[in-house]
Amino acid sequence: MIERFKPEQLRKDAPPPFEDKEKSVSYLGTEVMKGVGGVNVPNLDRFKNDTLTEYDLRLSQKIAVGLSLNQPVLVEGGSGLGKSQTVDRMCAELNRETYYANCHDYDADTLIGSQTVREDTKSGFGWKDGVILQAARQGGVLFLDEYNFMRGDTRGRLHEVLDSILRGKGEIVLTENNSEIVKVHPEFRIVAAQNPPGGSYGDREVLDPAQIDRFVYIKEPDRLDEKTRTARLLGRLGKDNRINIPKEEYLAQGEMLSEAEVATIPGIEELLARYVEVSEALRNEVENRTIARGQPQPVAFATPRDDKRIFEFVQRFYRGDINKTFQDALRYYYTNRVSDQADRDKIQALINTVVYAPPQNTKRRELGAQEIPAEAPPTAPEAGVEGMTIAEAERIMGQEKVFGYADVRRVFGVDRTDPIQFSRADLENAKRLGQKLILYTDKMVMEKPGRSGRKGASEIVDVTLKNMKEKFAKAHDGNPMYYDQDWYNNEEFFKSEKPRVGWHLTSDEVVPNSLSQNYVQQTETVIAHLKNDVFKGRVLPPTFGTAIDDFNRQKTELARLATSSTISEWQEGSRRLSELAITKLTRERPVEAMYRLVLNDQARSEKLLPSIYTWTSGRTSGGSLVCVGSFARDGAFVRGHSPGLTDEFLGVCLSRM
Repeated sequence: MIERFKPEQLRKDAPPPFEDKEKSVSYLGTEVMKGVGGVNVPNLDRFKNDTLTEYDLRLSQKIAVGLSLNQPVLVEGGSGLGKSQTVDRMCAELNRETYYANCHDYDADTLIGSQTVREDTKSGFGWKDGVILQAARQGGVLFLDEYNFMRGDTRGRLHEVLDSILRGKGEIVLTENNSEIVKVHPEFRIVAAQNPPGGSYGDREVLDPAQIDRFVYIKEPDRLDEKTRTARLLGRLGKDNRINIPKEEYLAQGEMLSEAEVATIPGIEELLARYVEVSEALRNEVENRTIARGQPQPVAFATPRDDKRIFEFVQRFYRGDINKTFQDALRYYYTNRVSDQADRDKIQALINTVVYAPPQNTKRRELGAQEIPAEAPPTAPEAGVEGMTIAEAERIMGQEKVFGYADVRRVFGVDRTDPIQFSRADLENAKRLGQKLILYTDKMVMEKPGRSGRKGASEIVDVTLKNMKEKFAKAHDGNPMYYDQDWYNNEEFFKSEKPRVGWHLTSDEVVPNSLSQNYVQQTETVIAHLKNDVFKGRVLPPTFGTAIDDFNRQKTELARLATSSTISEWQEGSRRLSELAITKLTRERPVEAMYRLVLNDQARSEKLLPSIYTWTSGRTSGGSLVCVGSFARDGAFVRGHSPGLTDEFLGVCLSRM
C-alpha cells in the first residue's frame, strides 16, 4: 500500500487526497479499480520520489473520472506539466498495463497493425497487432502522446477504435486483416495528450469538431504556476508539500444507477431541461466568440456525446444530492474546456443556474400560525462578483477561514443563497491579513420547550442577542455561552437588533494598536489599517473615502465630546460616533459580534476573544457604546462604556461587508 502524504500535510476536514486501497485507488475521492497486472505495468519505483502537488492531484482526478466512466480523455497543455508522467504513475499505482504511442512518430501500420513477416505461420506472413490493438485485446491503458501531431489519415483510422468505446459496440472490425472482429477488453481505456496548436507549437494541428468531440477535452495551462514548480522542487529535497484542497472538490461515486433508477430521482426532468438550456447558451457564446475566442483549439458545447457523458456521470456519481451531481458534471465537462479565468467564471455562473428547487411544502406545527418549511435540499447559491463561488473562496482563503452555507445551516438551521460580493483580490488580501469570510443570517430555527419536559415544536425566529442566548445556552465545551448578566434584558440592541445579512470579512483579533485607545482614536487606527493594509496597493472604494472624509471633518469635535466629563456631552459624542458612516462600514453590531463567537464555537469548537473585547457600533439606552468579548470559561460578556474610556483589554475587530 502506498503512503503519499504525512498527516500534517493534509486538511483535517477533508478525506485523504490519495488513497491506495486493496482493490482500488482514490484520487480526490474518485475511485478507479486496480488491474490484474502484466509485463507492461510501469515500475512503481520510478515514481516513489514524485511530489504530488495540488495541481497534480487535480489532474489525476480529471483522468480518473474518464477511467472510471470509460470515457476517452484528451489533456491539452504546455510541455513540462507532467501529462505523460501522471498517466504512467497512475497506471503503476493501479497495476494496469500502459501502451504508449507517440503520434508524431507512428503511422497507421504501427498503431493499428499490418500484414508482415511471421515465422510462426506456414506462409511466413501474418497479421501483427499494432500498439492500439495490443491494448484493446489485453485491456491496458492506451496513451496517445502528441495526438494533434498524428497524420489525418492515421487519425481517421483511429476513429473506429474510439467509436467502439463511445457506441458501446465492444468490438473492432479489422478490415486490414480480412475483417477480423476483435473483441475489445472491458478494461481497455484511452488517454491522449497534446500541446496546444499554434504559437510555439506551430506544427501541431487544430482538431476538427468531430475529432475533439470523441474525447473528454481537458484544457490545462500552457505553463506551470510558480507555486507548483516550487512545491515540486522542494519535494525533491524531501520538504513537505501542504495539500489544501477543499472537500467540495472531491468526487465520490455511488452505485452505478440504471436509467430507470435515474428516472426516479426528484427533479431529474427539470435539471435535464435546464442543462439543455445552459448548453445551448454556451453554444451561442462560442459561436459569438464571447467564450474561448483566444483559445487556439476551438471547443464546442451541446453535442449528443456531451449528453451521453453527463448522463453517465449522473449514473455513477449521484449520492443523494442531484443539484451537486449535475453541477459537478458540468464543471468537469464544461469548465475544464477553457483556460481563461474570465471564461471559466462565465461558465460557472451558468452552471450555478442548473438547480432543482423542490416545492416548498409546509407543515403546520403546534405553535399557532407559524409554518416551518419541510426538510428539502438547499437551493444552490448564485455566483457572486467575478463568478465567485464558495468553493473558489475556500480555495483562496482555506476552508477553515470560510463559514458558509453549510455552517449556517448546521448551526442556525436555515438555508441562505447569498452570492459572495467580494472579489478575488479582496479574498486574497483578507487571507494575508488572517481574516475570515462569514455568512450572516437574520433568521434561525428555535425549538420551544414542550410539556412535561418533552421536545417542543420548532419555529423560525429572528437572530437577536436574546434569542441566541436562549438557543445556545452552552458552548461546545459545556461551559456557558453567555456570562450570567441581565442588565441588558430591556435594551433594544439585545431584544430586537439583527445581523446584517450576507457575507462579511471579519478579523478574529482586534486591529493592531487599537488596545488602550478611546473610541475616536480606535476609529483613526481603523482608517490607517484600511489604507495601509486592507486596501494596500489599491484605490480606496468611494464609500470608504467619503466616510473617512466625513469623520475627518468632525474628528476634533468628536474627540472633545467623547472625552468630556459632562454626561450629556459624551452621550452626544456616543450618538454621533455610532451613526458615523465609517463606524457602520467597519465595526460589528453587538449581535454580529456575538453571532461570530457562537458560529466559531458551534461550527469549529473555537473560542474567540478569550480575554479581549471588541468595541461595536451598538449603543445602550444610557448612551454607552457596547463591547462584546472575554469569551472564556464563564461565557462571553456584554458591556457598555463611554467613548472616552481607554483600557488595555478593549480594542476593535474590523468587519466589513
